[in-house]
Amino acid sequence: RGLGDVYKRQLDMQMVATYKNFENFLKDLHKHKHFLDIAKIEILPYEKNKTILIINLQLKLYAQKI
Repeated sequence: RGLGDVYKRQLDMQMVATYKNFENFLKDLHKHKHFLDIAKIEILPYEKNKTILIINLQLKLYAQKI
């Protein structure tokens, strides 16, 4: 049986989150039913409050047409 068509999409995101919220976000990504690739990630602490993160994230999503 062939694999069929595979669709690829890129998603660029910017997030503001606490460490715990970002951890939960990554755990939720791991549960995603489609294959995804974290292509790029940049994490910077917020200057006025180091417990807050500024996150730039680039995901590549892959889905197979059934």
